Amino acid sequence: MWDESEVEVRRSTRKRIRHPVVGWLDLECDALHDPARNQWTIFYTGAAAEALRALRGLAAAG
Repeated sequence: MWDESEVEVRRSTRKRIRHPVVGWLDLECDALHDPARNQWTIFYTGAAAEALRALRGLAAAG
């Protein structure tokens, strides 16, 4: 099946997720791949500053 398709590896994209407390977060998503270990590291950036502050407060409250 793979041989019959053109496969695209996307290294960056945008994602929109809904957090149950702070609401919608619009994020840039970048992926780094280490082929020697077959390991991916994903970075999410770009959320609104007020949403990040709210998430930090939630984490501190435990």
